[in-house]
Amino acid sequence: MLPGYLLRKHSPWIAFDAIEYLETQPLEGRKVFEYGSGGSTLYWTSRGAECVSVEHDSAWHGTLTARLPATAEVDYRLVPPGPLENPAAPGDPSDPEAYLSSDRNHRGSSFRTYASAIDGFPPDHFDLVMVDGRARPSCIRHAMARLKPGGMLIVDNSDRPHYARALGELKDCSRMPFRGVVPQFVGLGQTDIFIKGEG
Repeated sequence: MLPGYLLRKHSPWIAFDAIEYLETQPLEGRKVFEYGSGGSTLYWTSRGAECVSVEHDSAWHGTLTARLPATAEVDYRLVPPGPLENPAAPGDPSDPEAYLSSDRNHRGSSFRTYASAIDGFPPDHFDLVMVDGRARPSCIRHAMARLKPGGMLIVDNSDRPHYARALGELKDCSRMPFRGVVPQFVGLGQTDIFIKGEG
């Protein structure tokens, strides 16, 4: 694959079947929030959506900023992790209250501010929330109050065991699993799309 291809493609880096489903959905004018930026950020803007994106990595934030069209409706935020209050205490990345990443490179880091970035918006504000960044169990929990009834929550790598606890809390949602080939990985992956109940 040629360098930079996945960003030039303007496509989310999720299971291809999930991308096909999104292609059937009207996105123009819809409000999107995403944890983790990349091809998906470019995709939402190419489809005419209004996007708020939070990114924890400053180098990647700079790379993507350079690729965003000047006309893109994107509120692109760099929200790096902070230090844990008690780094010596054991933490469980599957616990939504822990604000931890399972990535070893982020041991000792708290993603509380990152996961809470969506809290500044009104309840039921977003038509779609995508969780494809760090501390996903925490992000899932914060996302639900800001997602409209009937809105979509997209969780990438949803088959990872330490996401099961947070996904189990989505009892008022219908779930569509998409398992198959993923653009940037060798092998199979899973992306789940949840539709929030009308309450």
